[in-house]
Amino acid sequence: MTLMTGLSPSIRTITTGQSGPGPGPGPTPGPSLASLPVAPAGRWHAGTASVSLSGDRVQTASAEVGPGLSAGGAGVGPQADTDALGRDFWHFDGSAYFDVGPGLTFSSRQMAVFAVVRILGGNTPVFGIGNRTGYGAGSTHTNTGGASLDTSTSGQVAPFVRAYSRSARSDSAQKHNVIGGQQLQVMGAVTRSSGNGGSRLYLNGEIAAVSHPSINATNVEGAEIGRRVDAPGTSGKWAKMDLYELVVYDQILSDAEGAAIAAALTQHWAIPDVTDQLVMEGDSIMAGAGSSPANNAARVLSAPGAGQVPGAMRVSMAAISGNRIADLTARRDLTHGWASQLLPGRNVMAFEIGRNDFTKVPLMDFYNDVVAYLNTPTTGVLQRGWEVRVMLNIASGSAFQSDIETYRALLRNPQFLSDLDAGPGQSFDGRVRLIETDLITQGAAGTLFASTADASDTGYYQGDATHPSNPGIIARATGADTPQYGIADGLI
Repeated sequence: MTLMTGLSPSIRTITTGQSGPGPGPGPTPGPSLASLPVAPAGRWHAGTASVSLSGDRVQTASAEVGPGLSAGGAGVGPQADTDALGRDFWHFDGSAYFDVGPGLTFSSRQMAVFAVVRILGGNTPVFGIGNRTGYGAGSTHTNTGGASLDTSTSGQVAPFVRAYSRSARSDSAQKHNVIGGQQLQVMGAVTRSSGNGGSRLYLNGEIAAVSHPSINATNVEGAEIGRRVDAPGTSGKWAKMDLYELVVYDQILSDAEGAAIAAALTQHWAIPDVTDQLVMEGDSIMAGAGSSPANNAARVLSAPGAGQVPGAMRVSMAAISGNRIADLTARRDLTHGWASQLLPGRNVMAFEIGRNDFTKVPLMDFYNDVVAYLNTPTTGVLQRGWEVRVMLNIASGSAFQSDIETYRALLRNPQFLSDLDAGPGQSFDGRVRLIETDLITQGAAGTLFASTADASDTGYYQGDATHPSNPGIIARATGADTPQYGIADGLI
């Protein structure tokens, strides 16, 4: 990586993509570009761009094709980072976005967007036409009818790929295949009028057919990356994603052209077909509340080069802060929720719940609700076809620790598997596994999550005796020195 003096003492310019090979399998790192069958109107690649940085935040970035990028109106761009395979990416943590410079004009029914991206939050606008703060501001920037490419979990549905609010969930045959995950993927959208075949949504080699955008916005100037132009909301609620490459078109693409572009990017980045999945459920402890930068167990496990999950595994985070077992049950039963979106390979879910139930309901009532969540005729997680990883709760403050320890004992009792019809010789034998996170150890620290004393360690907790810190999130996912007790054990 080359480095030279930049715009001010705190801003520097770098040319990325010069780092050496990283560990593990995968494409050779560096400033290589896929050959695309159709020339794009705009193309941005974190591994080839010349960027100016303020600290680790990108302020400007050059383009391979089309106009350059600049940090959004807040003046805070995404973070520049490099994965374990030596490939550069831009990390959007919910408080950053890019303005696209002058020179591009779009129409909502004759364009396309393709991204090489990891989706780290359920509602993630990747690209939207129009602009509120940079080039094109004040023109037709509010008439976009949603992002040109995004995912959405509004209503707590699975994070289906969308274009202008047209979701892959409307394609009943393909919806389960076109869901954004935290693993690296090619995600795309081709939008057209109904007379030209409507829209197509892409996830690697999978394609969902959906209707054309409801709004016909034409000659819209400018664009934003990482924020919904028509409904920007507030900083902290923008895109959470790791963006490696973005390609946009200002023309109508045929089905064949769209499929060929997605295939070229997927092959170049050596991304396998998605056949398996891991979904993580629970409350703020699982969701990673308070962690930085936009970190959680799903991001840790799916990190390129980490080797924690199979390359063909989609990894999703469904957990929501404040949730109780009743919330998980309601989400399980949603028509378009994650539980009904099975893939042809392994379907694994891991969950931790209880922190918001303990001290509020009798412990045995809570235990029975957990059993019913997993084992209920027709609707239970097990009946739906999932493998289940039941996580023993991590330690907390003294007000909760007694319930936690009693609940751990209930889960370890053979009666728990029997109650789930998952004991030896029963219907779901081998489909339930305990993840004993309370037994995780690391070096001189010893146990990390076993006791109230552990919960007071600000190295692995955030200081609230409840939420893991970034090192705690990593240890909980990987098992630290005791991988047999981490979420990832046995996935590969």
